[in-house]
Amino acid sequence: MVVQRLAGRWKVEIGRRLCSSRVGEGLWEQNPVRLVLPETFMNASGEAAGCLAKRWRLEPELIFVVL
Repeated sequence: MVVQRLAGRWKVEIGRRLCSSRVGEGLWEQNPVRLVLPETFMNASGEAAGCLAKRWRLEPELIFVVL
């Protein structure tokens, strides 16, 4: 619900499918953001997050997870 609220507030459309997730890209205060909704079971959501982090070459400190 948090990600969906942020998407609405920041006008980010979450629809593209990537790494077993739905992904949206946009801006927050002129900074690029990506919002992700994993489509895996909660216990396997790390697989989706890991796939995206590798694909986008993200350092762990740049990832914010909401449970």
